[in-house]
Amino acid sequence: QMGHAGDSLQFAAITGVGDGLAVFAGHTTYNVLKKAVVPSVNIGNEIGVAAWLGAAATCSGGAWQPIVNALQAADKLPFEAVFAGTWLGCGTIFLGGLRIGRVLMPWMPSPDNGNFSSDAYLSMAIGGASAFFVGTDVAYLGGQGNFLRPYVG
Repeated sequence: QMGHAGDSLQFAAITGVGDGLAVFAGHTTYNVLKKAVVPSVNIGNEIGVAAWLGAAATCSGGAWQPIVNALQAADKLPFEAVFAGTWLGCGTIFLGGLRIGRVLMPWMPSPDNGNFSSDAYLSMAIGGASAFFVGTDVAYLGGQGNFLRPYVG
């Protein structure tokens, strides 16, 4: 937490930047390794895609803790509701980051109906992955209803 409370803007920002850097590094590393097998991989293009994905991950990663905090503070929602709300919230914010990135990053194809579907599908997956991290919080409601507790808690 680097000395920041879990409900602070600094904590959310650090988490978001960490997520973005990890996505950038992961996508870049994967494609560098892939190039050893598929020589046609264009590393320059893939670094641009990594920046786009990393920017969107910064948005959703920075929103994760505030979303979870807000849902958990909402009159003791059951675990499943916090899980679903986090999925929806982080997925939506990731989608917003992808779509805005297509406007701001000139190397990315402009947003259109054709790429909306792939952006939305990826965002659903990212939202789902974000939701599964809620399972690591075994203190919420004493772990009651946390079906992920035996696996990630």
